[in-house]
Amino acid sequence: MAVAVNEQENPRENLINEMEELVEDLKEHFTNAPFNVKLVYFNDCEDMLSNCILLERDMVGTSHEEAMGDMVSSVRDLVAMLENRIIQECRIRTRRRPRIDISSAQLQFLTRHDFILSDMARLLQCSVCTVQRRLAEIGVTRSRRYSTLSDAEIDEQVAAIQRMHPDSGCRITEGIFRSSGQIIQRRRIRGALHRVDPLGSQRRLTRALHRRVYSVPSPNALWHMDSNHKLIRWRFVIHGLIDGFSRMILHLHVSNNNKADTVLRCFQQSVERYGLPSRVRSDMGGENTLVAQFMLHHPLRGPGCMLTGRSVHNQRIERLWRDVFTECTSYYYSLFYALEDSGLLDQSSEADIFALQFVFMEDIQQQLTQFKDGWNHHKMRTSHNRTPMQQWIMGLQHHSLSNPNDNAVNGLLVDNDYGIDWEGPVCTDGDHTIAVPEFIEELQNPLVTETLKDQLQSVSDDKVIRYILARDITNFLVRNY
Repeated sequence: MAVAVNEQENPRENLINEMEELVEDLKEHFTNAPFNVKLVYFNDCEDMLSNCILLERDMVGTSHEEAMGDMVSSVRDLVAMLENRIIQECRIRTRRRPRIDISSAQLQFLTRHDFILSDMARLLQCSVCTVQRRLAEIGVTRSRRYSTLSDAEIDEQVAAIQRMHPDSGCRITEGIFRSSGQIIQRRRIRGALHRVDPLGSQRRLTRALHRRVYSVPSPNALWHMDSNHKLIRWRFVIHGLIDGFSRMILHLHVSNNNKADTVLRCFQQSVERYGLPSRVRSDMGGENTLVAQFMLHHPLRGPGCMLTGRSVHNQRIERLWRDVFTECTSYYYSLFYALEDSGLLDQSSEADIFALQFVFMEDIQQQLTQFKDGWNHHKMRTSHNRTPMQQWIMGLQHHSLSNPNDNAVNGLLVDNDYGIDWEGPVCTDGDHTIAVPEFIEELQNPLVTETLKDQLQSVSDDKVIRYILARDITNFLVRNY
């Protein structure tokens, strides 16, 4: 009987020994092997664990019960190890770079300013494909961004622009459309200009400019400021500010004086909106003194931040005045002289000038604002067809004003010739300060302005008719003051 029992237990002992050897071999293999564990291995080991548990139940009460329990524990460890290896392998195979954080507001801002995909990718520091995917995610399709206006509607708007800016070419007209949120193909704008103003289109072709070299390192590295006096005869003064790097117009404002505090107020408004420039270049006019004090005493600036010189060395802003006169103020220049020639305007009469400013000041400012918006959104051939606004945004991205190694933007001293284009256009205006006289005491009374507003509310929109009525009312109020 004992012999029979030993013969029955020997196969069990042999089976346990073989399984222990197999488990040890598997542990050693999967511990040292690379991550190539397949799911079928895991399933086979689970089947082995199930069989071991059944054998353990059969061996309860025998001398092999303890050994079989150890065997089951070893197989469980093997299964757990394989499970962990499979999970790690899956994580490694599915691991990717973190998603680039690009907000929809950024994409909409760049799309609104008509950046091309490659420039968007450069600004956002990602690939063009990523930009395309993100645009598709927020439902922005660049191919559908063009306006659906008909040719007749475009002709009507182009005619309105030509009435306000008679010498505007294709690019400035396109910029005005873009500033109002309308993207129209250049061929359609060019066709509309030919239909609306064929003679003007041919005339503009004869005035092509020879492009000159100008270079400053970044936006806000150098601002050019000046006052324009083309309408000074009627006491209109236009104050301008332009960024040298991007050629973006920062400020364009008409006023009835040439005082230093007016210039400072315009400058501070630009600083609040666009940031503090490293340097400012101006002529030696007395209207710039407060701006010079502001820059020289600012805690982030110091000596060398205010560059003054002759007007011929301030070409960036002087070149701008040519376009401002051609496309904005030339109309009023001719109109005011025509009013003088017809006897409707006396340049020496305080009441006439006051009425003229009351009627035309807001209209001139409206045209200057429209010109500024159109200019900042028109594409420039010399800047790879980027607009001044795009140049300014991309320049800020690539040149940090806080970079201590950039001598152009850290307030260090530079040569007085910095920002001068020696081959640029020559200014014919002098550097002397032009003082604009104030109106007589009777016209400074707020009652005069309030009366004019009330009387002109229901009058025709024709500016000349409004001026004649305002002139008569002003003369009457002055005589009876």
